[in-house]
Formats: sequence, structure tokens, C-alpha cells
Amino acid sequence: MAFQMKVFVNGNHTVTETNPESIFGGFMINVTFCETVYPAPEDDEDDYCPEGESETRFDTVTFRELVRLMREYSTPSCSHGIGATYEWLNADPEQDYRTGEWIEKSLHFARINPARRAKYWRLAMKAAGVIK
Repeated sequence: MAFQMKVFVNGNHTVTETNPESIFGGFMINVTFCETVYPAPEDDEDDYCPEGESETRFDTVTFRELVRLMREYSTPSCSHGIGATYEWLNADPEQDYRTGEWIEKSLHFARINPARRAKYWRLAMKAAGVIK
């Protein structure tokens, strides 16, 4: 699936760009990473619903790095994602086979971003193939 975007230069001329990284590689976007670790169940519990331990960290990435991250965290929080900033992306859950713990990771649009950065969250989702 090719990503295409029209960029208007001086209001009159149109350039079609197929590589979004060449357009947006230069500015920074703030993201939030969340990681939640759920302990292994004791014995065979039917109603296993533990409290997980969460860790949150913040980072600043370029558009190129954001697209790369979105390819890793490729499952949107909404079943029909539209690229809104309230939607986050989840990575596939991992299990630590030594301890039996489950690890869930998610990527969020950081609320400290200026409002003008919101449109790039959606563009990055499109470029990563998360939404159409």
C-alpha cells in the first residue's frame, strides 16, 4: 500500500510525495509509552483479574521514528481507528516464560504536544499502515 500526499507549495503548485519521511522527518513529536506487567496466576484461577504494575515514560521522536514505532505498536485501541489523538496503539502482549508474567505495551500521543501536532499523529498512522 503506497502512501501518497499532496503538498501545496505557495498555494498554487502541487507536488505529490510518496515518501512521508522526506516531508516530515525534521520536527519532533512527544509520545508516551506505557508498560503494564501482570503477575502470573496462582494455580488455575478461573476469575483471574490481577492488578498490574504500570510504568510510564515520555519521549520525543521525529516523524520517521514515530512511523517506525507505529509499525511495532500496530493495534489501535478502537476497532475502527481513525487516527484521533485519543486513540493509542498496542503492541502484541508478551509473556515472560521464566516468571509467567504478561507484559502489555502501548504508545500514546502525549498531551503536552501543541495542538498543531495532532494532525501528524493521524498521518503517521496512515504511513505505518495502521489506518486507511
